[in-house]
Amino acid sequence: MGKSQKIAVLLIFAFALFTRFWHYNQLQFSHDEISALNRTGYHNFDDLIEKGVMVEGHPAGVQTFLHYYTQAFGYQEWLVKLPFTLLGLVTLWFIILSGKALGNLSAGLLTAACMAVMQHFVMYSQLARPYGMGLFFSVLAGYFWLSYCYKNTRVKYLWGFMLAAAAAAYCHQFSLLLIALMGLSGFKVLPKVYWRTYFFFNAGIFVLYLPHLSLFFHQLSLGGVESWL
Repeated sequence: MGKSQKIAVLLIFAFALFTRFWHYNQLQFSHDEISALNRTGYHNFDDLIEKGVMVEGHPAGVQTFLHYYTQAFGYQEWLVKLPFTLLGLVTLWFIILSGKALGNLSAGLLTAACMAVMQHFVMYSQLARPYGMGLFFSVLAGYFWLSYCYKNTRVKYLWGFMLAAAAAAYCHQFSLLLIALMGLSGFKVLPKVYWRTYFFFNAGIFVLYLPHLSLFFHQLSLGGVESWL
């Protein structure tokens, strides 16, 4: 990474910090966040799943995180939002690294620069909901996937892809869909000599997701948002 590119990275993160943390201590919870926080504080894990997760359409990952995080740190707005905002910043770094893995660092820098200031990404990184966390793990999985498919076929990248992909699937259904498309695309871009190893780690994602499978089918049965929201 040259000097000008390092300066670009510093500017990207300076703007990202400014847009996300401006008057941060004055941010209030959205109705969506209040709905999720009202479904925390249960006395056992079974109640959390039954009363906090099964009643809506998102996977259990973020709701479980909120449950234990608020037990440890409380419900003050900026504290609840902070992990999601920090993940939003780290997402930008892995976007840059993804461009580098593709051999086009400029593309990664341009994408990160747009995400640093676009209202869509700023707002959702300030919400304690599955969207920012799902984006982070999707981008992280994408970085490992690109690194394996286009940069270096080291197995360590497949380990990273498997774990990040499973985490993304536990965050949001659209993240799960993206992971499925990503996994299938690997068979298109990889030489056949790598297919067996690649299939093994994709099967590992499914194994890691198995504990959630019954919840997935239950939430599909809820229908559209008018049935549960």
